[in-house]
Amino acid sequence: MFVYKRRLSISTLILIILPLIISATGSAQDASSASQNRATDGASARLLSQSTFGATRKDIERVKSIGIPAWIEHQFTLNGKSHLQQLQEKDASGSNSADRVHLWWLEAVDGADQLRGRVAYALSEIFVVSDTQQTLRHAQLGLANYYDILRKHAFGNFRDLLTDVTLSPVMGVYLSMMQNAKANPATNTRADENFARELMQLFTIGLHELNLNGTLKLQNGKPINTYTQDDIKEYARALTGWGYANTERWDAHPASRYANFLLPMAPFPQYHDTGSKQLLNNKVIPANQSAEEDLKEVLDSLFNHPNVGPFISKQLIQRLVTSNPTPEYVARVASIFNDNGLGIRGDLQSVIRAILIDDEARSGHSIYPNYGKTREPALRLSHLWRAFNAQFAAGSDTYTTNPQLNGLDIELGQSVLSSPSVFNFFLPNYSPSGEIKQSGLVAPEAELYTENYVLSGNTFLNTYIQKFYTSEQIDAGAKFETHIDITYHVELAKDPSDLLQELNLILLSNQMTVELHTLLYDHLNALPNTPEGRVQRVLDAITLIMASPAYLVQK
Repeated sequence: MFVYKRRLSISTLILIILPLIISATGSAQDASSASQNRATDGASARLLSQSTFGATRKDIERVKSIGIPAWIEHQFTLNGKSHLQQLQEKDASGSNSADRVHLWWLEAVDGADQLRGRVAYALSEIFVVSDTQQTLRHAQLGLANYYDILRKHAFGNFRDLLTDVTLSPVMGVYLSMMQNAKANPATNTRADENFARELMQLFTIGLHELNLNGTLKLQNGKPINTYTQDDIKEYARALTGWGYANTERWDAHPASRYANFLLPMAPFPQYHDTGSKQLLNNKVIPANQSAEEDLKEVLDSLFNHPNVGPFISKQLIQRLVTSNPTPEYVARVASIFNDNGLGIRGDLQSVIRAILIDDEARSGHSIYPNYGKTREPALRLSHLWRAFNAQFAAGSDTYTTNPQLNGLDIELGQSVLSSPSVFNFFLPNYSPSGEIKQSGLVAPEAELYTENYVLSGNTFLNTYIQKFYTSEQIDAGAKFETHIDITYHVELAKDPSDLLQELNLILLSNQMTVELHTLLYDHLNALPNTPEGRVQRVLDAITLIMASPAYLVQK
């Protein structure tokens, strides 16, 4: 990094930027009386921040050209190549997590079906599986196939998603529904309750009864539990008798040749509890039904529970748009979940459309003071690469970092399908202590921003930006790692105002505060207007913006 006299260091500037008040209402564009065209630019960029892995100049122009509704509808028609198929072509054994994760990043950065990918990513943080578990560490083909399930149903029906997730051998192993046998008094064993519990708590209805708008129903001033321990036991009994497909080996080990992670689990009738079961809402499963019949009754009982609409809708809003949606926003989306207008329940395409075109999604940033969500660390990196046309290192055919992408949890706290537990990397109701908690608000992704990860994450991204880039003047690190292309931005850097206008749009959706603009302009203007100085202007501007609270909170 070049050093010039009278210039504050990057680390010092970051320390200055961090305390800036992120709720400031003024922006550089407002201050300069932005044209209606720029407002359209900003609206397009905001949509892309909510529905893709990061806005690009090309996509902004596309949204402006055809309009937000048309862009969303077109995205519904796109579906990239199967992750499993691509991984099989690259790594037939499926034993290396690096190949699966590299493939995910290729799709996230370059895939045309951005909305499908972003929704599948959100679903992966609700229907969690993880290769941190020893039994799944070498089942990478199975994990790719599981992710394909999420991609397939991202715009499908939630009921079908429930079936395929439940019967996935990856989920079966992860939450021990695989080889879950009926009770055996002789050996003093009973049905495993793990999946039954999480199916209710995390995947469908949650812990407490909800109103349509996502608020708690109360009885005598207290929340009402959605289920009891006895309910868990009954659901666990109904979910017995499932094992690996295409084998007669009920006790097949996950590492054996009998463990098929690519086909849905198959019923083993002799291990299924055929007694009657009492489900929620006074639903009784009669005795002597098959495992398949009981599974259908279980999933139907949960799918039709009134909690599912608000429970799932709110989490999807949180993952895409804002951490603290108004109850009215949740109710509008949950109503679409309950009935898409054609009498169909659970239509996720209609739900995603409703989330993204809602007035609160499109205009909430200018109305609600606590609007927005903290950006996940992985989405910061994907945005960097998409916004600045990342290029492979010399001789490589994929995106690379050091540490490898499948080890980014070391620096960023996140690696895809590698959550530390079934509760994801962060809880949807996490509220950091201080003003947010005192205000009764939540900031789920903030759970990742521990003191260690704030330091390591910013250091990783800042170092990366400053070391791995290419322009007409300089080619730094291009031989060794994936690098960003800043050629276009170096030309803009002749005038810091032009550079900041572009970065304000592509990184901040035209929401840069006056304070941040002033700080950045003064710093950039102090750098020489030479080829090397203009390169440094671009690198410093990107670094400082992406480390700022104005960027860390997606609005």
